[in-house]
Amino acid sequence: MKLILNNILKGLLVALLVISLGGFLYINISKPEEINLQLISSSVVNQLGTESKNIKETKKENNVNKDLVENKEENKEENKEEKKEDKKEDTTKSEEVKEETPKEEEKTEEKTEQQVEQKEESKQETTSNTEPSTSEESDSNKDTIVAEEKKEETTEETKPTPEPPKEEVTQNNQSSNNDSVTPKGGYAPNMAAVEAATVKNTYVGLMTAYGPDCVGCGGMVAHGEYVGGGNIYYNDKTFGSIRIVAGDRSLGFGTIIRIKGISAEPIIAIMLDTGGAIGFNKGTYFDLLYVSEAAASSFGRPKATFEILRYGF
Repeated sequence: MKLILNNILKGLLVALLVISLGGFLYINISKPEEINLQLISSSVVNQLGTESKNIKETKKENNVNKDLVENKEENKEENKEEKKEDKKEDTTKSEEVKEETPKEEEKTEEKTEQQVEQKEESKQETTSNTEPSTSEESDSNKDTIVAEEKKEETTEETKPTPEPPKEEVTQNNQSSNNDSVTPKGGYAPNMAAVEAATVKNTYVGLMTAYGPDCVGCGGMVAHGEYVGGGNIYYNDKTFGSIRIVAGDRSLGFGTIIRIKGISAEPIIAIMLDTGGAIGFNKGTYFDLLYVSEAAASSFGRPKATFEILRYGF
């Protein structure tokens, strides 16, 4: 019995020891797990907080991007509207310019007509003023006038006057260019200047003639001189009283040309006019001015050599 009791006690002691050791181990083991759980829970909370912050920031960025896109679209629409308004303004300006140009052309035409009328009136006045004086002188001094006429006839016979072919009327030139000298009448080039000039270029081609009464001419050349009434000469400051021609626009007004091959002597001319059928690429190189279309009709279309002595004024 004692042995059994001792064994039972020993077993109880062993059980108590085992239970006590198990509780101690349980306590030691459970604490780090709680700590780990606490650490895990805090890290999860932090991650959730950071993720929520990131989500909020991404939402903000998305909202900002949406605002930027909307602003860009609004700017595009505004630019389109501004371009439309600019186009409308350009069209209105072009229409206004188109409306103003015919008015200006009408004004220039009226000015040229007025200038022509004034020149014709001045001619008539000069002729009317000279006629009574000459009639009175003729009544009082018939003998002296007859003597003077005889002297003039003799001087005209002795003085040779070089003239270009097919010439009919010679009158004083009425040029509006300030650089020109008062014309003395007739064809009288400054041969010293012609011979001293160097040939800048040479062309060979066809030539025609025209009169100031041609269709659309109106008695004026493109440079602005009145060439009606036989004013077919231009008194150049350097080359003297020379003929007028129409030529290619690239040469420029004031170009001096020596024309060879249509007469015994070369003709010195100045380019003061242009024409729709005149030019280096249009078949006819130059067009010589005559007193009328009737006088120019027999000129034909001869081939000539054109030497450029001066380009422009």
